[in-house]
Amino acid sequence: MLQSRILTSNQFIRQSSIKLKHFRMASLASSPLPDHPRSPFSHRPTLPFDLNALGKDWKKQSAQDGSHFALFTRDIERSLNDKREYRLIRLGNGLEALLVSDPTLDKGAVSLSVGVGHLSDPDDLPGLAHFCEHMLFLGTEKFPEEAAYKLFLAQNAGSANAFTSLDETNYHLNVHPSAIPGDEGILARHSQFFIAPLFLESCTEREVKAVDSEFRRNLMLDSRRLFQLGKATSNRDAGAKYWKFGTGSIDTLRNNPVGNGVNVRERLLEWYAANYSANLMKLTVLSTQPVDELQDLVLKNYSPIPNLNLAPPHFPVSPIGPKQFKTEVSFRTIKDAPLLRIEFPFPDQEPLWESKPGNFISHLVGHEGPHSCLALLKKKGWASSLSSSGSGHGAAGFETFRITVDLTASGLEHYKEVAQYVFSYLQIIKSTPPQEWSFDETAALGRVGWRWKEHGQPESTAQNFATKLHSLYDRDKIFSAAYYATKFDQDLIQKCLDHLDEDRARVFIGSKEVLKEGSSWELKEEHYGTEYTIQPLQGVNPEKSPQELGLDLPGPNPFIPEKLELVPQLSTPDKLNRPSLIRKTSTSRLFFKQDSTWLVPRASAYFMLQSPVADTSPSNAVKTQIFASLVEEALADRTYDASLAGLDFSVGSDPEGLQVCVGGYSEKLPVLIDVILTKLKGLQADPTMFEIVHDRIFKSYANAQLSNPNQIGETFLRHATRQTYWTYDERLEALKGLKPIDIDQHANDLLQALDIDALVHGNVTRDQAISMMKLVEGHLQPAEVPAHSMDYHRPLLLPKGSNFVIRPPVFSPENVNSSAIIYYEVAFRTEYKLRMKLALFAQIAKVPIFSTLRTKEQLGYIVSSGLWVYRGLNGFRVQVQSERTGEYLEERIEALWETFGDYLIRMSDEDFAKQRKSLVDSKLEKPKNLGQETNRFWDQIELGQFDFGFRERDASIISELTKDDILDFFNTFISPASSSRSKLSVLMRSQRFQPDLLHPIINSLPENLRTRGQETAASKPTIDQLKKFVASLDVDGTTRAKLEVGLEKVASLPLLKDGAVELSVGELDEFRKKLEKADKVVPVDEMLGDLLEAPHL
Repeated sequence: MLQSRILTSNQFIRQSSIKLKHFRMASLASSPLPDHPRSPFSHRPTLPFDLNALGKDWKKQSAQDGSHFALFTRDIERSLNDKREYRLIRLGNGLEALLVSDPTLDKGAVSLSVGVGHLSDPDDLPGLAHFCEHMLFLGTEKFPEEAAYKLFLAQNAGSANAFTSLDETNYHLNVHPSAIPGDEGILARHSQFFIAPLFLESCTEREVKAVDSEFRRNLMLDSRRLFQLGKATSNRDAGAKYWKFGTGSIDTLRNNPVGNGVNVRERLLEWYAANYSANLMKLTVLSTQPVDELQDLVLKNYSPIPNLNLAPPHFPVSPIGPKQFKTEVSFRTIKDAPLLRIEFPFPDQEPLWESKPGNFISHLVGHEGPHSCLALLKKKGWASSLSSSGSGHGAAGFETFRITVDLTASGLEHYKEVAQYVFSYLQIIKSTPPQEWSFDETAALGRVGWRWKEHGQPESTAQNFATKLHSLYDRDKIFSAAYYATKFDQDLIQKCLDHLDEDRARVFIGSKEVLKEGSSWELKEEHYGTEYTIQPLQGVNPEKSPQELGLDLPGPNPFIPEKLELVPQLSTPDKLNRPSLIRKTSTSRLFFKQDSTWLVPRASAYFMLQSPVADTSPSNAVKTQIFASLVEEALADRTYDASLAGLDFSVGSDPEGLQVCVGGYSEKLPVLIDVILTKLKGLQADPTMFEIVHDRIFKSYANAQLSNPNQIGETFLRHATRQTYWTYDERLEALKGLKPIDIDQHANDLLQALDIDALVHGNVTRDQAISMMKLVEGHLQPAEVPAHSMDYHRPLLLPKGSNFVIRPPVFSPENVNSSAIIYYEVAFRTEYKLRMKLALFAQIAKVPIFSTLRTKEQLGYIVSSGLWVYRGLNGFRVQVQSERTGEYLEERIEALWETFGDYLIRMSDEDFAKQRKSLVDSKLEKPKNLGQETNRFWDQIELGQFDFGFRERDASIISELTKDDILDFFNTFISPASSSRSKLSVLMRSQRFQPDLLHPIINSLPENLRTRGQETAASKPTIDQLKKFVASLDVDGTTRAKLEVGLEKVASLPLLKDGAVELSVGELDEFRKKLEKADKVVPVDEMLGDLLEAPHL
């Protein structure tokens, strides 16, 4: 009955075209008051939704205003660990809403998911769904100010974001619960996105540029390039939609449409009106209010959203059709990160949620235990990782099974043999009937995870729930269904396995250089410019049986927990909401807190092995890193089962030494610690694994230099302001010539003398924690660390009144972006009140900085500001990435400060109080699960200050700050007029020149060469390309002399402002030697008693 009344969006456009044009034109033709713009959707048509057709599990109810909605009457399955109250309703317009009440929350969240994504873009307007997402944030009829939404959130300890995927657009936020209700609360504001958005003409051009900036930020990201290449080379048969370019750019949303006579804003209005239907919307509201109150709020605010009774978009044509079968796509990567990707057309897994065949198959393919595909590829030295997934790559109607192998340099040379291993492993999986015991094992692990599920961050929780409401899960299993399968279907698993056939595969092979000398990539993808070649897939059929290769399927998992019990609770409640020092020796300190809050059978044990030789040189730094990675790799096949069973570990390098972190179900935590420490102490570097790790680390540093300018700029800021910091170049040089024996010798030195700081927290008793610590001490038996030998990582202080500028070139000549990072040094950690002035200033400045530099001036997609903290030293940083020059970006940031003092003066007392309360609320926000609480404790132990109560103290200080305090802070530390501010600018310079910078050359050309010159300028050339262009011109001597002058002018750095001191990259080490070191971080007074009076422990 309900189905017969549902239309597709295209049918709706055809059947309602006259009505749509009428309401749109009438709205646009009206004369709204200048101070109160009208939405073009004020009188958008709507259709009734048939609540009676929902089925027997739904009961029709009457709202207070006489309207109707439906209530889901069955109990929703919940984890026994979940005490929240849930209610699922369907509004009279078809919108489905999940209401979640939790009175213990200090942060609320809202997420509305529209079941329409970029696969529904018009064919001639790629990126329109994404553009719509951007435009909805820029004002509604009820709340017309562009920045009103962000400002309201900032004043209420909140933030918001959105994303557009293949078949979903999700608008999500977090905010203090008190801001959820009310006529001007966040629900009233958020719901207006879908009732009466403005889509102002004045915002259209700016937001097209914002979308284009986002696109250009991603131009050099290999993951984005491969994603789009997969789309561009996919099926184009009738009904196929995956090929669409979803991000959009200035070409697809302005230049091309304008050239074709298309009014993009008019098309946007039409598309929004035809696709944003209430019956395709899923809402989650998570807050402290009772569900009855949340229900009233949702009914009031979201019921006016128009309903079109649209059918959910469905895409039955696979991206991989017969034309894509048995093809090999070779493509060029930006970074040196070779990979092999094998993919197959696969059945849509959404209708198969009870048995989850894709997940089960992926578990087998991606297993990392002994005799797995990855384990053998590592032994050959061909791969560093392998992942597989049979879900999450498609949309309703299709799926893709994907296997990705990260290759070593040797693996790239043997990539066809790597593919043979993968296909051979698939053979053994396909030829072995699906084993019910293995299915039951994975289901059992899922049930354990579900039983002891903890809450995550409210915003991510709301976002996840809203997305899940689009699924085909039975509504009473909307939470549990994602965790485990309930139905073993051997035939269905086998049918899905039959899709994983070499004859239906397409293979991508990515490399920085062409695979064969003398060959080339013949094609170029339209949007990202990725170079590629397509050829028939050959030479990947397995030549040996799986048994000959040593491949085998995984056996039973020995790490499945057997006793998930809580340890006895303390007889005397722990009044200290922090860890206590319970053991101290000459080489170790153990901090411990037994959990009495979360009551889950999990715990964490973190060990910082501080060594005086870990980071004393670039060579020692990289050897420490290689050693840590070798330990992890040596444990990989043995501990993979542990990770599946909820036990995780990491061994990582740190400037102080090594961090060994173990967490998960507490029952077998000591066993895993023993396994890790045995390997760590007795490791001898395996030559093959050494080559894999060395190759991976070398590439990671070489590739890091190709990162976006804003990321590279941060490394120069760190280099200039830290006592010890090794650059990428220094680390790369240190990696050259290393051999396995060098790592063995360094490991002995590294572990010879140690200071061990440890934290054990969770479902563990005091005696168990001490036993774990003794286990570590017994394995390592370190000598004492000499006094002061660890003190070489302090922050460096900029002189008062200084203004330094570093202007490095962007390493990659292909990156069109530049960036500016402006750092203002402020306070050391113990200057409590000054630090809180900084924090409140950063809170107040965030929205004006974003709305001015990104929204209004459109400098670039990446605009951010906030605290910059290192080992107790606090500063303020503004960061912009753009195609404009770094000098221009710095100038615009400084121009913003010229008027910011007036902005603070004009700020009302009420608005200031809101900002202050927002920051207090943020400071007092509680951890949401055991892991978050552990990390908070560990942060303080790592820092060495042990200031576990700093949030409460900070909040108390903030609550007493006045507007005059912030104005005085600004005038002292930030204002350009300040004579005492300490400022360091890192201006990353793209090697490519924007057309408007090339006038000295273009204007020197004779008239007959101007067009050629403008075409060259439009390509954004490098200086070498410009020189080649000038050299190729047939001009007279006078013109050539002018061109040479123009070249010199273009290549010259702009003059710095008065008072700025330039620091060349080569001068940084000498510059750092002259800077004063900040004070060493020391424990707070509250902890001194524990630390000094505990030799008896």
